[in-house]
Amino acid sequence: MIRKMLFISMFFLLIGGYLFAQETETVIETEAETEINSETNESFSRHIITADAFMGFSSLITTGYMNLISISNSEDVAFFAAAQYEYQITEMLSAIGRFEYRLIHISDYADMSSICIGGLLRVYPGSDIFFWDGMVGYTNFSMTDMQMSHYLKIGSRIGWRIDFGKSTGFILEPSLGYFLPIGRTNVDFNQGNGSSNSSSYEINSVLNDMYNFLIRWFFVGGPVFSLGMGYRF
Repeated sequence: MIRKMLFISMFFLLIGGYLFAQETETVIETEAETEINSETNESFSRHIITADAFMGFSSLITTGYMNLISISNSEDVAFFAAAQYEYQITEMLSAIGRFEYRLIHISDYADMSSICIGGLLRVYPGSDIFFWDGMVGYTNFSMTDMQMSHYLKIGSRIGWRIDFGKSTGFILEPSLGYFLPIGRTNVDFNQGNGSSNSSSYEINSVLNDMYNFLIRWFFVGGPVFSLGMGYRF
């Protein structure tokens, strides 16, 4: 009888010890996962500043081409720049403020420039790799001796983030998008020209159409390729 009681006691002690060991292991694993998640959240960098390297490269190419075909001895200049600040709310969602500036200076003729300020909401369906963003912004265009034009700019982009450092480090963001300008172009070469039957009026009307296309689909909207280079911190 005593042996049976000892045997039963040993059996329950072994079972209890096994269950206690399992419970202790589960608690340790849970605490370890909590520490890992805590470290991951602490090391997650939310601030990203990028500049568009492709627009800088386009400035050099456009300036060189303009001076190559120019008949003037003066130098023509093209300058394009864009920069943005991104605050990453989660690994799959971020908010962005973006600034763009474009300038074309044609010596002895005119200066044309546009300024854009926009807000974007970006989604990362692939958890911080591939992204899609939508933008709503304001753009103005100015040209020598012409009234300033104002536009609402809307559009979206898709792209790919190449991250060289998860916590902090350099990033590369190639992207492709399309932006739609909404507004009226106030460039009119027929200002002050009262006769609509003259040859100059017809020529100026053609110029109006050409400049309207250039302004709306280059200075303000149209298809866009970007190569963002920046830093996450």
